[in-house]
Amino acid sequence: MRRRPILCANWKSKIESLEIVTAYVEEFKKVDGDSLDKLDVVFFPSALYALELSRAFKELPSVHVGAQQVSHVNGSGTLMGDITAAAAADVGCTWAIVGQSDRRHKVGEPAEVLAGKLTQALGAGLHVIFCIGELLEEREEGRSMDVLQEQLAVISDDMVGDWSKFTIVYEPAWAMGTGVTATFHQAQEVHSAIRQSLQERFPAASEVVRILYGGHVNPMSAKSFIGQQDIDGFFLPGTRPQDVAGVV
Repeated sequence: MRRRPILCANWKSKIESLEIVTAYVEEFKKVDGDSLDKLDVVFFPSALYALELSRAFKELPSVHVGAQQVSHVNGSGTLMGDITAAAAADVGCTWAIVGQSDRRHKVGEPAEVLAGKLTQALGAGLHVIFCIGELLEEREEGRSMDVLQEQLAVISDDMVGDWSKFTIVYEPAWAMGTGVTATFHQAQEVHSAIRQSLQERFPAASEVVRILYGGHVNPMSAKSFIGQQDIDGFFLPGTRPQDVAGVV
């Protein structure tokens, strides 16, 4: 089964003006429409620009806007500065990221917080990007799949319900800023193991869930990665529209 490809661009906090957002949108709109019809594209801007971006891409049905993070609790229990999943949906977000490597390893979000975020996002009707990945020392110790299995343990059939709204990103933290580069063979090996794990736990989900590669790719290497059976797209640090357009 070949799943519909998906390309995600995570801006983090690198775009800091509405002027740049507007220029980004205009540049991306130059992408050939036929190419966009063949895949889903999701932009994850800073929360302050989500409404502007959702309005700008409203006429492009395959282009979506997502929240970089949502609160793990509902409105009545949130802390100052939290963004609820319901609020994200209200300004046009249709996706949300949970478990991104910065939040896991730098902020130290525990499993119960990630589970809460998943529950809130899915409960608000959002599609979820769930990121998993091992550190360099964990890979060198041969513990990659043990770590990934532990990270996947927070999800359940009851929690997700509609698996078409659940996408996994493999973020190889060991190949991000370490000087080590993952090959498409290495990525496919891990993606295949992730899909096998889904097959064992959630048979109905294994062929539906898209698994994206969250490591570095460029327009040339992307072709080799996307040609693999279990790599369904990319999760990019997409701060330049030409980089995203080049992979499309």
